[in-house]
Amino acid sequence: MPAAIARYIVLGMAVLAIVVQIGVWGATKLHTDGALLESWRPYFGWPYGLLFAAVQAGLCWRLAIDRGIVWLVRTWGITGAALLVLWFITGKSELTVDSGVALTAGMGALVLAAGLLEGQLVLGAPRRVARIEN
Repeated sequence: MPAAIARYIVLGMAVLAIVVQIGVWGATKLHTDGALLESWRPYFGWPYGLLFAAVQAGLCWRLAIDRGIVWLVRTWGITGAALLVLWFITGKSELTVDSGVALTAGMGALVLAAGLLEGQLVLGAPRRVARIEN
């Protein structure tokens, strides 16, 4: 897979993250009754976040993005810790597991895109899946 296509895939993940974070979570907070994308909210909870994170990790492995997995783990650690601190400080139940996991997965996509565009993360030679010959 050429580097240009890989960059477009990562940018597409960043756009998806922005749409989910602003359109689904942000708009529902601004207008709770009949919000912009309120009907989409159940589809973008913790299962979406974990699947999105798995796709990001798989992409880092497949495209041999140097230090990509490390950046994702750090993003999950830092963002997850910050969300936990906010949850404890505010004492409110508005910050749920659904929103926390979805927001953290979105942040991972943004970090990967920023790292690739700034040249901090480097694409290697794509890994190939070993084939079993009979």
